[in-house]
Amino acid sequence: MTSQQWKWAKASALTLAIATLTACGGGDNKTNDNTGGNVGGDTGGTKISVEQFNFLKQTGTWQSKMDIDATMEYDVDFGGQTAHYLTDLVIAGNSVTSVRYVNDSEVVIANCDGFPEETLTTSDFSDNFAFEDSDEEGNALFCPSGMEVNYYIVSDEHYRIELICDNATLGNFNMYKLSDSAAFDLGSFSFNSEDYSDLNATDGVCGSHMFSDANITVTTNGQVEESSNSATSITVEAPYGDTKVSLMLEFPTSITTGTYDVIDFFDDADSDDVVSVMLMSSAFGGTPSDPASLSATMGSVTISAISDTAVSGTFDIATYTGDNIDGSFSFDISK
Repeated sequence: MTSQQWKWAKASALTLAIATLTACGGGDNKTNDNTGGNVGGDTGGTKISVEQFNFLKQTGTWQSKMDIDATMEYDVDFGGQTAHYLTDLVIAGNSVTSVRYVNDSEVVIANCDGFPEETLTTSDFSDNFAFEDSDEEGNALFCPSGMEVNYYIVSDEHYRIELICDNATLGNFNMYKLSDSAAFDLGSFSFNSEDYSDLNATDGVCGSHMFSDANITVTTNGQVEESSNSATSITVEAPYGDTKVSLMLEFPTSITTGTYDVIDFFDDADSDDVVSVMLMSSAFGGTPSDPASLSATMGSVTISAISDTAVSGTFDIATYTGDNIDGSFSFDISK
């Protein structure tokens, strides 16, 4: 993986936007209008350049709060027909990143995403956050007229990015410094397994909580089709032997406290009280018979407490490989 893996602010928003549009059929974009919605999150601060935005020179752990609310209108040509798409997109979430500054040529970044830490330079960071200078397809889809990006420093421990399209605010990304330590010590994660080493971690634990909602209206030759796609994603990560282990929970809607049944495919679900579960670690293996990702086939997940920045619960699952795993997790990544 490249540095794109840790660009949580940019990648999360653009990846979901691209996925939403691709799911609609792909093709040539002819955007008619992009407007902002009711974007929340903290505002304010002193406007600075992208070069001044470089908080990588501060060793520590940072919370990233993302808030996107946008309406996108565009045409897609395929098979000699033109389909008009109207997409209302909402993305809200919180995650964490650790930063260990060595010098301007060596900054070690770790995300709560299951991937190894990565070494960057401070110039890499500025380049990665220069949205308006990027020629990536995602920017064209998200704002074909050209994204305006404003950078702010609110304090030494609070930075903010503001995304503007056609004079409308599409989103805010706020970064808050949680501690001066580059270590993740934000919760607990434990499990018992029949086939793999058990886990009981209270150090190095992190988590993320993301929610997305896309309402899509497609008009083709006067025929209107509407669809709605929502998802909640919760990730918990901890050290595991010489590597990491991640618990990934995917829900087909927003969630509250309660018990959710494990299911393979959301399309087969009779209710929204379901969850897809995966445990991932290179310590599990890396072959078809001994995979690094253990997907659950049945079981349950109980969410005992949940907020935008804190989640706790338990799980009891059976995997495709025939293993039975039960455990618990909690994290709090609030400022």
